[in-house]
Amino acid sequence: MTVKDDILVLPDNQTERGSVSQATVNKDDFVESGGAFDPDYDALELHVNRFVAHITAAGQYYRVDAEARANDDTVSLTDAAVNEIYYDIDNSGSVTTGSVTATTGSAPSAPALKIGEVDTSADSYDDTLNRRPDSAFGRATADVMDADKLLPTVAKQLKPDPSASDGITNEYVTIPDDGAKIIDSESQCLVLIGGPSESSGGGLLATSFSTLTTLATTNVSNEGNTTLDGTSGPDGSLNLAIDSNNLYLENRTGSERSYTVVQIGQ
Repeated sequence: MTVKDDILVLPDNQTERGSVSQATVNKDDFVESGGAFDPDYDALELHVNRFVAHITAAGQYYRVDAEARANDDTVSLTDAAVNEIYYDIDNSGSVTTGSVTATTGSAPSAPALKIGEVDTSADSYDDTLNRRPDSAFGRATADVMDADKLLPTVAKQLKPDPSASDGITNEYVTIPDDGAKIIDSESQCLVLIGGPSESSGGGLLATSFSTLTTLATTNVSNEGNTTLDGTSGPDGSLNLAIDSNNLYLENRTGSERSYTVVQIGQ
């Protein structure tokens, strides 16, 4: 099976006139979202999650919505080497196509974007290269409320007692693989959990009222009202549970992970 990515091609100057859904496209090439790596070092294969990227070259702008590379569409890796991972666009034919490729030598010719590296000699990878810049658009500007002012305002709505604290706690936790962390949590609070990547629970929004509801990314399992001890929930994911006084984070992603846990309204 061969995937077919959705690639929008425009003259680069049209992006200045708002021809795409962003105010103005950032001129730096980057991955906007997704693209987490899942390498198999024994099989020398790389699975890449679906991602959106922006690439410019030779007066053309490309917005890429790339399907995941998994199963029959895995990317082959070279053993005992640093594999540079690129998204390579082929615009030589009547239809523009793209593919994720791995190279240990020269980079593909433009248009192409490096999205990470996999070191098969050290069994390590970096899937954070050329990710979304910090809202540095060519012309658009915006006033952003300071988080120190915004969060207490939200907290007062959740816990309006003027004699109480601002209702916000912030905790950074590191959890070994097949380990669990128990965090004190009242029954009516909003919990935000930030992780290292989407595939390991990053970007998760969890609300803990009497029951646990998760609005999450991939590899997150809501175990409801129970306790977790490190191996209670399904393997391969960040597992969450809650009881009357505690929030449970169980790391079964396959390696040690660190998370930032913010509770509002505690």
